[in-house]
Amino acid sequence: MSDTQLFQMIMTLKPVPKEVVMQKGQAEDAYAQKQIAEGKIQNFFVSEDHKHYWITFAVKDEAELNVIVRGFPLHDYFDYSVVKVMDIAALVKSGVTSREQVEAMEKE
Repeated sequence: MSDTQLFQMIMTLKPVPKEVVMQKGQAEDAYAQKQIAEGKIQNFFVSEDHKHYWITFAVKDEAELNVIVRGFPLHDYFDYSVVKVMDIAALVKSGVTSREQVEAMEKE
């Protein structure tokens, strides 16, 4: 199996004081863009009001994920949970068609 694991972060952004947004907003955007460019963030969905986020990370392990998440300048305003996930659509596109195949891949 790949050395990369997928984790889904489900996050709500707590109210951020305007002065904090002014001070850290650009750095927050730049940091997210860097993680996307490096392939650490695979998917990044946000609600229209920019308060709810669904972000898929592709990382070596949960320790790497924690380092990345803590690197966000607005991390102190995140209320989030993380779960390890599998990309079923990608597996099906690659030819995996049964639960047994998935289980065999997990054992590798």
